[in-house]
Amino acid sequence: IRDIGVAGVQTCALPICDVVVLMVNKKMVAEAGVTIPWTLDPKSTQWTYDDFVKVCQRLTVDGNGKRGDEAGFDKTNISVYGAAIDPTWWAVYVPAVLAEGGQFVSDDLTKSLFNSREGVAAITKLTKPVLDGYWAPLSVINTDSSPFPAGKAAIFDTVRGGIPTFRNDMKDDWDVVHFYMGSHKRVTGMGTQGFALSGSSKLANDAWNFLSYMYSEDGMRIITSQYGAVPVEQRFYNAAWWKNLPPPPANNDVFTQAFDYGTLPPRLPFYTTGPFTKAITDGFTGIELKLTTPDKVATSVSDALQKWLDLNKPQAQ
Repeated sequence: IRDIGVAGVQTCALPICDVVVLMVNKKMVAEAGVTIPWTLDPKSTQWTYDDFVKVCQRLTVDGNGKRGDEAGFDKTNISVYGAAIDPTWWAVYVPAVLAEGGQFVSDDLTKSLFNSREGVAAITKLTKPVLDGYWAPLSVINTDSSPFPAGKAAIFDTVRGGIPTFRNDMKDDWDVVHFYMGSHKRVTGMGTQGFALSGSSKLANDAWNFLSYMYSEDGMRIITSQYGAVPVEQRFYNAAWWKNLPPPPANNDVFTQAFDYGTLPPRLPFYTTGPFTKAITDGFTGIELKLTTPDKVATSVSDALQKWLDLNKPQAQ
């Protein structure tokens, strides 16, 4: 429960958390003969970035049927990508920096820390598989039809809130797996949605009764039955009505276990920062087009972020 001020009015917000995991096409995995760690202790050092890229390499198929690890593979003519990971999403690039042992911005939100060895490493790891032909480029990810349900990518990153759409659109069997581990630790993006009660409401008691019901076991049964949310309280994590929802996905433990290594975004308006957001998009696009390099992008993005921080210190703090 959190009290937040909205236009001078106190608002009670009850959150429903969500976390980024990896969706995997099981049919493509079987055809490629690769091993996916469906059951994994997220605290372990298994399922590393290198492991993930190797799997993606095998899952990638060019227009002539050659896989990414076979002789004659043509990275300029891809039929199916191993993965479609959007590097311009904060829930991907911020965790990538943390996974390398770095920090995106100072704790007091006054200094950009993106231009660092760890920041460059994160950018490199998010772009090299694209240049090698194993991950889908932004031009493919940003098309109207998502490459994962369209059968153009074997792996895709998403949150529980996106599951209902994929249950409707996917023809092949699929499931979810934990995010891979960086060189320092395993980190993924995490956020919230939820219900709010305004302090100015004329029906506060009725609204509170409704919220109380929705956060009870009966309410959580209703919310999770639609596949778009994860149980709020840990006491529900092992409940049969949650864990045994008809698949896909079957591996529902991944969503609750991933909270242990999820990170919330820094208190920055990632989608409204103008030049900073443009620097992110232009930077990753430029690397994919071989017009720039990770170290230059780390510098340009960090400079744009620092300018925003300098101009918005009262709001950021």
